[in-house]
Amino acid sequence: MEMVDRKKIIPLLIFIAICLITLITCILISYEKSSEKEIFKGETSGTRTLNDMQLKDNSKVYLKDKDDSVVDLYVTVKNRAVNERDYTLDDVNGDEETEDGQKPSVEVIMQEGTEDGPQLGLFGYGLQKSNGVMELRGMSSKGGFQKCYAITLFNNSGLWNGQRKINLNKHESDITRVRNKLCFDYFKMIPDITSCRTQFVHLKVKDLSGNKDDIGFVDYGLYTHVEQINKQYLKKHGLDPNGQLYKAMNFEFYRYEDEIKNSDDPSYDKKGFESRLEIKGKEDHLKLIGMLEDLNDDTNDINEVIKKHFNRDNYLTWLASNILMDNVDTYTQNFFLYSPLNSDVWYFLPWDYDGSFGFYEQSGKMVTKRSPWETGASNYWSTVLYRRFMKDSENVKQLTEKVKSLSKIINRANTGKLLGKYFNVINKFVRNMPDIQYLPGTTDDLEYEYKRLLEIPEKNLERYFISLEVPMPFYMGEPELKSDKYQFKWEPSYDLGGSKLTYLLEVCTNPDFLEDYFAIDGLSDTTYSIEKPPSGKYYWRVVAINEKGKEQVAFEDYVDELDNSKIYFGTKTFIVK
Repeated sequence: MEMVDRKKIIPLLIFIAICLITLITCILISYEKSSEKEIFKGETSGTRTLNDMQLKDNSKVYLKDKDDSVVDLYVTVKNRAVNERDYTLDDVNGDEETEDGQKPSVEVIMQEGTEDGPQLGLFGYGLQKSNGVMELRGMSSKGGFQKCYAITLFNNSGLWNGQRKINLNKHESDITRVRNKLCFDYFKMIPDITSCRTQFVHLKVKDLSGNKDDIGFVDYGLYTHVEQINKQYLKKHGLDPNGQLYKAMNFEFYRYEDEIKNSDDPSYDKKGFESRLEIKGKEDHLKLIGMLEDLNDDTNDINEVIKKHFNRDNYLTWLASNILMDNVDTYTQNFFLYSPLNSDVWYFLPWDYDGSFGFYEQSGKMVTKRSPWETGASNYWSTVLYRRFMKDSENVKQLTEKVKSLSKIINRANTGKLLGKYFNVINKFVRNMPDIQYLPGTTDDLEYEYKRLLEIPEKNLERYFISLEVPMPFYMGEPELKSDKYQFKWEPSYDLGGSKLTYLLEVCTNPDFLEDYFAIDGLSDTTYSIEKPPSGKYYWRVVAINEKGKEQVAFEDYVDELDNSKIYFGTKTFIVK
């Protein structure tokens, strides 16, 4: 055997090793680049984007809240100079606007304490200068004897319990005083939606405005603070503080071309815009306008619109919660619309639930009754979004499943647990001055109402299933005189079960329709003409009837001019000359 020449083999081995190292390095580099491409491709292909994110609240913000605690707040009121005038607490309570159309406000010193007064170590103790401003809050509550207030702390005054705006709600018309808090405590338990921090507050006010004598702090009784939804709220609840945020005022998801315009439009009118939606975030409305245009274009499939512009779980949760909580005041107002900055999707955030849990049937002081359509599935029919959504039978099934699912949370047992925490607090205040003076009922009524609240979720679940079998409400037009005949017209109703509908038309000289001037039923068309009646004032109504005999009235109502407690639902008037 020949001996191998080491001088020749060693260089060869070195060369082979170098080649192998180079090959392995190339393979690794190629793999890394391939992986980078796949990662990059995955991030931009839309397999999972911000639009797919579920709404998730930050539960940690509620950890220190105690449902049965009461905080003593002391507010010292001073004058506030605006437009060369010193505004007083009397001006605030009178709700007269300033010259520039703003709410009158007063400067205040807000302090936290105990029943004995402001206390060392607590918020605002020892302050001599104002640390915020106070104004009236609420819409319908402004006419009450006991007012609701909003205090906004100055930027350099620190935060009270992590909040700059303090909403003090009196809930004067709610004999229980807890409907608002009850619902927000429920929302803490429900996924796909947010809640708000709440706190019972015992308010005492010293009014030094208008050069009044110092008579010390006056007891204003029990209030409920509800956390304000704003940029700070979004940040604390794990949402995007740079996103769009609107508060619904009179908003049914129509396009509203005359009011809803972008801020760079030469004809943009912020006041007109905010008659529909109050702007609480960025003043860039292109995303909102895009959603409204897609939604109001009937050629667009509604489920594609939902997929592009809304989070289905959040919307279903918001609807189902309101149905079970019986909050009928949410079809045009009392909710926020929120969208993260880099997302196309809008989410519903709940707001203002003092009209929930059977408020319109509460005992004691009479409150305005509600229309037959203001319950269950028909309550939101006036909104474009809901109407188009519910005309898809699969969406009706999904809402029904969500209602059933949430009824396992919003039920008699959990309502009882929450009310048990509140009752001792409420009972202590409403049986004493000043709250008992304005309580809308007796203390016996209060105890009865607390027991009745237990039944509300189950009753609302039953109402929902009944409403699925009833025709949807509709709008009536204005009678027109044509060739000595009066033509009546109305929009078609709709039946979720696909039942054939007919209409009953009635015309009468009184709103009770006890003696019909004219009546005809079995109409399949949505117009009908009658001979011109004699001169006078007339009332008319249309009732939609399905094949099961279930009836529904129109959206409109007539309020008696002499007694506004008398409301005739589904009724309009016209004058014959």
